[in-house]
Amino acid sequence: RRGGLGRPDVPPWPHLVVLAEGVTLPVALQGLYVIANRFASGIESGDTTTFSYAYLIAAFFVSLTATSLALVTTVPFAREGESPERSGRHVVAASWLSLVPIGAASGVFAVAGALLTRHVLGPKYGGATGAELSRLVVYFAPFMVASVAFTIAYPLIFVRGRARWLP
Repeated sequence: RRGGLGRPDVPPWPHLVVLAEGVTLPVALQGLYVIANRFASGIESGDTTTFSYAYLIAAFFVSLTATSLALVTTVPFAREGESPERSGRHVVAASWLSLVPIGAASGVFAVAGALLTRHVLGPKYGGATGAELSRLVVYFAPFMVASVAFTIAYPLIFVRGRARWLP
């Protein structure tokens, strides 16, 4: 009989519990998006699509910067040893590295977002719809700041062995 992760006589349940602990919070955050999307669908026709595009653009900025940076920096950080002070400095420094390009991209959307969305998404997203999408991307700035901090701190929770707190 094969057990957990291909080892004989090791039950798979402890590994499944660790997996469940790790995915609980990201799944809950996606659930918040589903709820917000439902509220956007009750406003006007097309608002759900505009909201979804704005969310995807904001999430793209975060994943392009913070997720990549967190993946690259967490392993060297863990190897050097962790402490609460070091963890705090790491999150702040990595957040600033991520927020600078996110702020610049949000600024581009604030200034020229309607033009940009028309070229990327087509003529139906020019004019008022493109301007609305651009404003929504800028309105997602607090979400992007919180998401950057969460994305960078999230792997550190596992490094510190505190994953049980997540659910």
